[in-house]
Amino acid sequence: MKKKRTSEIVRELDTQGKSKKEIARIAGITVSDVSYHLRNKRKKKEDISEKRMIVRKLKAEGKSQKEIAEETGYNLSTVRYYFYSADVSKPTAANADRHLCRTCKWRDEQNGSIWCDYYWQTKKDRPCEAENCTVYEKET
Repeated sequence: MKKKRTSEIVRELDTQGKSKKEIARIAGITVSDVSYHLRNKRKKKEDISEKRMIVRKLKAEGKSQKEIAEETGYNLSTVRYYFYSADVSKPTAANADRHLCRTCKWRDEQNGSIWCDYYWQTKKDRPCEAENCTVYEKET
């Protein structure tokens, strides 16, 4: 069976009120696979675009990432992604290329990427975007 077809079967049986155990037996898959298919419905592009628009609107109103996450119910990492994703293709701000981030004491390197760790070290929201950083301190 194709994955998409299995998902359709699982969702159809779920709407009929079948238990996970019954669905697994009928579809010929494990109960954990049933849970996976019920949990992971494919997201439509419109949903993603809508999230991006909502986050950017709230950002423009001056709300912090944490406030946006609490207000929308989105995961903080999702908010962070849309908060910092840019519509423009080339750097426009002083730190848009993240050059300062490479030498900042607040940086946190994960899998070769540099993230600002200001919030986790100070327990305060960073008052700026990374492109226009005002909390930069050279690492000593």
